[in-house]
Order: sequence, then C-alpha cells, then structure tokens
Amino acid sequence: VEGFYAEEKNSLDFVFVGSSQMFTSVVPAVLWQEYGITSYDFGANEQPMYLSYYYIKEALRYQKPEAIVLEVSYCKGLDYTHEGVHHINLDDLRMGPVKLEAIFDVIPEGERWPYIFELAKYHDTWPMINKAGLEYIFADKHNPYKGYTPSIEGFPNGGVFNEEIGKITERAELPEFSVDYMEKIIELCKAEGVDLLFLKTPNDNIKNQPYYNAVADIAAANDIPYLNLNGEMAGQLHNHVFHAETITKRIGEWLLSLYDVEDKRENPEYARWNDDADYYYRYKHQLALNDIETFEEYITELIGKDYLVCIAVNQDAGAYLSDEAVELMYQLGAKGDVSKAGGNSYLAVIEKGMVHAETASEDVIAYENRLHEHRIRVISQGSKAGCNASIQFDGVEYAPNKKGFNIVVYDPKADMILSSRSFEIKGK
Repeated sequence: VEGFYAEEKNSLDFVFVGSSQMFTSVVPAVLWQEYGITSYDFGANEQPMYLSYYYIKEALRYQKPEAIVLEVSYCKGLDYTHEGVHHINLDDLRMGPVKLEAIFDVIPEGERWPYIFELAKYHDTWPMINKAGLEYIFADKHNPYKGYTPSIEGFPNGGVFNEEIGKITERAELPEFSVDYMEKIIELCKAEGVDLLFLKTPNDNIKNQPYYNAVADIAAANDIPYLNLNGEMAGQLHNHVFHAETITKRIGEWLLSLYDVEDKRENPEYARWNDDADYYYRYKHQLALNDIETFEEYITELIGKDYLVCIAVNQDAGAYLSDEAVELMYQLGAKGDVSKAGGNSYLAVIEKGMVHAETASEDVIAYENRLHEHRIRVISQGSKAGCNASIQFDGVEYAPNKKGFNIVVYDPKADMILSSRSFEIKGK
C-alpha cells in the first residue's frame, strides 16, 4: 500500500483494487514485460467492497489511469469483518481526507481514535522494534513488485480446472451494503472520468459462483466490461507465482482488447520499470532453480546469467560427469579440465563467464576473497582429502555439504542467495 504513493503521479495505465486474491494473482511486472503496461496492485487482505470504494477514491487522488480494475472476490461481503481487517486496510493509507472519511464511515463511534492516532493501538510494540523496523520507517517505500505479493501456496499450474464452475448460471442475492458500495464505486469513476472494469481472478470456488454471476448483471446494467476467470481456468485462493503469470497474461490480452495503450518498454522515462520487473523475474527464476532435478538442467539455467556461482565438490563427483555436463560447465565459464576431477577436490567461483577461482587437487583446496561487499570462503575436500564441501558468505554456511557438486548461487543485483543445491553425479 505504501509503495503506491511512491509511484510517479499519473504514471499508471491501470490500478487494480481488491483483496489478496487480487494481489497474489495480478503481476504488474508481467503486464510490463509482455505489453509495456504500467499498473499497480492497490489493495489489502480480505478487502470488502466498502473499503475498495475508499481505495479507489484514494487512488484517483494520485493517478488518472485508463481504468480502475476492481477484483470482486468479496462482493458477497464478509462473515467475519473485524477490527483486524479494518486495521490491515486502513492503517497504511496515507492520512488525509479519504482516510478520515473512511474511518468515520466504516468504524463505529467510540472506536475511531486508534485509526486516527495509530500509536494508541500499537504503542506497546515499541520495545520489540528492531534495526530493520527502524530502517523501514525512514526507507524509500518504492515497491518494485508494484503491490504484487508472490505466493507459493498453490499449484504451479493452477491445479485441475473444474469445468462445472463455468456451467453454473444461478444468481445469488448480493448483500445490500455490497451493492450500495459497488454503485458508489460506479458513480465515483463516472464523476472522475475514469473507466471501471470488473475482474474475478480464478479461485476454484463453486459455492461463490452465483455471487460472481450476480456481479455480471450489475456489469451488464452499467456497460462495465467483466472478466470472470473463475469459469475459464483453474485457480486457488492465492495463486502460485507461476500460475499468476498465466493469469496476468490473460488479463493483459483482455485489457489490450479494450484499450489502445502505449507500449512504454522503450520509453526512457519509464526505464526504472525494466529494473523493477527484473525483481519479479529473478524471484521466479529462484523458484525454478530450486525445482530443477538434474545437474545438467541446473547448469543450463545458470549460463549467461549475471550471478556469482560458487561450486565445491564433496567426494568423487567429478569422476562421473557426462560429456554434456562438462560442455555445460565450459559454457558456464569453467576453464579447467572438470572431467578429470575424479576423486579430487574441485572448486570454482564463476561470474558472468569470468572465473574468479578454479582449482582441482588431491588435497584440501580453499578460496577466500571479498566480492560484492561479502567475504566469501569456498572449501572442497574430495574423496582423497576428507570429503567435505563448504561455501560461506560472511561466515554463514550455505553449502548443503552432501556428496557431489555443492552449488551456491548469489544474485548481486538483489543482494541475496538465490539458490543452494547439491547434485550427486553417479557412475553407470
């Protein structure tokens, strides 16, 4: 939420509003990478329609997008709306006329003070604040994910699509207060001269489909485009990162069918969007690396990337490298004769094809240096030297230290350990 305020004024093509079903399914980085569309996920957990109204009102103080895209998961309201939901949704909104209006509209009289003066609610948490918390208070709130929150809860492919959902035609009666606020949202967007779109991200929820169908009637009555993906593809409450990309591409195609949006990918004024999108794709690559099963596939994924790759062999893994694996190691940047590592110790530290270190020996071998402001120490002990592998960053051990090739991948741009894996190479 705070990151929304860090976006340049009137720079967004679309603003998505809604609950966690929205901000775990819509990936602004994908809309940028695939279509050159600028967008932001401006929402909060369990957001009911009456709070979506105020989020839209707040968004339109800072942005004049082509359209507001309202995710309608909570059109049926909440059976458990409580103080926690209100704080999650209201606390991070910037103090101003919209937030105050929301507080006086939503919060009962006598309970409003902690929303206006948050220290009254959270004063007893100060003893627990740490350095990271203090740094965040004063940090730049720019959010490279643009409000998107990656989830790995669900199935990477979205699971199995239930075709019965698309066959449901019944309508359920929406709560009066939800309808009232949807009508207020429609009138607000009209008054501001901004289009409104309805979206339902896929969540495989048969029970609520009649409510989503009722939204279709409201959309039709008001000439509002409505994309209900719940009847089109598989999905879950919080969609997995990989499936969220698929969902977002479908949304992008839908948006481009409605609007002639400038592709800004080559526009120098939006250069930072390329860097921000890179954060998402690096995170996605991290997940992909951790799912890979074979040494050859893993090395292939590292070739040409701007990562620092640290390798330490434990025991005799190098004796059984295939010709393909050796060739891939050379493509990664290795210069020595990896295929003859045999039972020897072997280590390598490679970055973008450049070798910082590469050594093979019957004895214990070690490399230590300071790279990217980190003290890096790599040790390899082959089967003739004690059988051990260690890869440390600033004294912290990251090598799995299992038999085979122990590999730790560091991403200098994100300043994080991207992956830590071990592959045992067995003989035939």
